[in-house]
Amino acid sequence: MSLHIIIDGYNLIRQSNTLSNLDGQDIQLGREALLKMLAEYKKIKHHKI
Repeated sequence: MSLHIIIDGYNLIRQSNTLSNLDGQDIQLGREALLKMLAEYKKIKHHKI
């Protein structure tokens, strides 16, 4: 059985200092940074996101 991870991106961005700072500059920067982080996580863990 595989693990599926569901993420509320906006809440995660708001809770992360790094992502929140980027989001404060430009909302697109926060989203792009989150997507990069999730892509790296998926490569390592092989979970569906």
